[in-house]
Amino acid sequence: MKVREVMNNRVARVRARADLYQAAEAVSLANVSDLMVVDERGDFIGVLPAGDILRACLPKVEDIIAEGGSIQQAFSLFLKTGRELSRMPIMPLVIREPLSLDPDDHVAKVAATLVQTNIHMLPVVKDRKLLGVVTRVAILEKVVGLLHSAVDEVQEP
Repeated sequence: MKVREVMNNRVARVRARADLYQAAEAVSLANVSDLMVVDERGDFIGVLPAGDILRACLPKVEDIIAEGGSIQQAFSLFLKTGRELSRMPIMPLVIREPLSLDPDDHVAKVAATLVQTNIHMLPVVKDRKLLGVVTRVAILEKVVGLLHSAVDEVQEP
């Protein structure tokens, strides 16, 4: 089975010129943990993990201590930092040249890679164009569906 058979071509993406506010909004609307980043021509540039956006907004421990160190003060600093960084460009946070897949890669190899690297989603790229993504869930759904079909065939008289 090839990647093209399990990939999702509906991908949450953001332009390279976006800021953190736009990226956070895209993450929220698409309900994803990673955004694919493309340039103006639609060429794939990299991946922007939602965790890295969140991490950028976290206040520094020294700042929390300076404010008194309470959870409420830490949260207030978190909100303030998020507001201050909302217009920051995303590119400093983008993972450039991440692991990516070809649509003709074998799914068994991809599944092993996802598990070994503890990655949940990989972009599918061909000639610098983002074609889709493959997730652990998509592979699992396909494999379980195939296993279920095979069991049904064996049980039929």
